[in-house]
Amino acid sequence: MNELVENMLKTAGQSALEKGMTFSSLSLDRLVTNIVMNHPHMTRIKTNLAPVRFHGDCFYLQELLLTLLDNALDACSGRTKFSCS
Repeated sequence: MNELVENMLKTAGQSALEKGMTFSSLSLDRLVTNIVMNHPHMTRIKTNLAPVRFHGDCFYLQELLLTLLDNALDACSGRTKFSCS
């Protein structure tokens, strides 16, 4: 099991380097808030976020969060509000 995990981490690290990712300490709650505030359907999104620090690439994390938010909004299209916490 250790060998599998080690190989997975090496592969993930190599993939990150190939994509040119730059890792830094980020405020996850601020990233989510920025994405929600700039989203075209922001009036449908309610947030209740606790401060969370995260180590990652800001660009790719924003892209991931935007995709997750878009998918969640599509999945609950019948509701008037979507909550993000």
